[in-house]
Amino acid sequence: MRRFSRRDRSPPTSRSGGRETTEGPGPSTELVLQLCDEALRRLDGEAGAFVRRVREALAEPQLRVAVVGRISSGKSVLVNALVGRRIAPTDASECTRVITRFRYGDVPSASAWLRTGRQVPLPPPSHEGKLPLPPTDPEQLAFLDVCVPAEPLREVTITDTPGISSAASTASALTHELVSNRPGVFPTSDAVAFVLNQEPREDEYVLLREIERSNTLVPASVQTVGVLSKADLVGGGGAGASEAARRLANTIADRNRSMFAAVTPVIGLLAEAGNCRRITEREAIALRHLAQDWTGVDRRTILAYPQLFLARPSSVSESQRRDLLDMLGLAGVRALVACIDNGLMSMAALNAACRRASGYEDLRVALIENFRERADSLKAGRALSTLMRAVYGHMGRQLSPDTRRWFENRLESVRFDPRTHRILEFQALHQVLAGQVELPEPLQADLIRLVRGGDGTDDALGPGTWQDYTTLATSAGQREIARVMVRSYALNRS
Repeated sequence: MRRFSRRDRSPPTSRSGGRETTEGPGPSTELVLQLCDEALRRLDGEAGAFVRRVREALAEPQLRVAVVGRISSGKSVLVNALVGRRIAPTDASECTRVITRFRYGDVPSASAWLRTGRQVPLPPPSHEGKLPLPPTDPEQLAFLDVCVPAEPLREVTITDTPGISSAASTASALTHELVSNRPGVFPTSDAVAFVLNQEPREDEYVLLREIERSNTLVPASVQTVGVLSKADLVGGGGAGASEAARRLANTIADRNRSMFAAVTPVIGLLAEAGNCRRITEREAIALRHLAQDWTGVDRRTILAYPQLFLARPSSVSESQRRDLLDMLGLAGVRALVACIDNGLMSMAALNAACRRASGYEDLRVALIENFRERADSLKAGRALSTLMRAVYGHMGRQLSPDTRRWFENRLESVRFDPRTHRILEFQALHQVLAGQVELPEPLQADLIRLVRGGDGTDDALGPGTWQDYTTLATSAGQREIARVMVRSYALNRS
């Protein structure tokens, strides 16, 4: 997995009172925060309240990731794996009917945010997928806000969403509203984990296009990671499912380069089991008995089909085997029985084996590490895009001519400030990957290398090549990308 260069990494962190704290916002974020402060000294009323909401969202230190996808695609299982606790409800049927934001808190707490902006306290959540019910009409509810002392949430805020194509049309509509990212009662997201079970279908493409339109500065191909969440079931399941899932993920990524930064296969059930430490002594004993009861060719056949797994005689009861199947899937049972054959029998070893077999580490790199490295630009780009749409739209028409001109000029100065140049690189990368601008192959490779792979490698073309190309380019888009790249090389040396 390629990583973004250290130019775009989030601010360093330090330990204070046992908690990890951020030393300050990144340079792009700081610049947009300054713009908001200047605007708030000039604005009042509705316009001032709008800018204040943008500023408050931007000032949050955590990267905010929304998890979206179709119904029963495995979104909530993925949320539990990311949080490290079984807090989001999971079931074979559709579970998530409301938007639910999971944030770090020293003690568990919950509240309901209404569309009016009012916050209603709720009982604290349990850790077994039983969130408190909001005491209000669902049509009045905007989202649930849940805080838990889970270490991963110190750095990332996770938002679970209702599945699109939902049986409850109002629930599905909530997700479409959320991804539009208009400041207001819905949580703001800087990045998106788009959960898939196969190649995207039409309703999924509709949602992807909405994500694209929600941010005019940071394209979907930078802010969205596809998650193939049921990798163990690809190609009919079986021993070859993992390889088939990798091929499918690569195919989806290649066909949708303008939509996804990456597509990563993961076995969601195993990721949840490993990160949430679901293997207790009861499951470990049952798995050890299965390893002893079934051996050789007979075991391979039994672990290939759910019906055989449940029907074949064993010292482990059918109900307990069904629980293992629901928790791990056949792929998980196969992986853990193999671990037991190799002498790994403790709860800790089996939970760690679940995490390794799930592909979660690749997902963590794609979704958390790479997003964290570009968090400064993602957050600043989101806020800057929101302000630009407002000033050049409805809010701008309510401002005095002098105030509007000031705001427009300041937005342009921030947009082309060296501290926000990374956003221009993202736009250039998207234009090339989406086929909107064609470049000669060596130049395209250099652009991808600089934006995605960092700088300073031996095969860099350098600013001179791009400067020469500004005179050879045949379109305005090509010339603009060349100018961006010349400036990128200059900033890298400074």
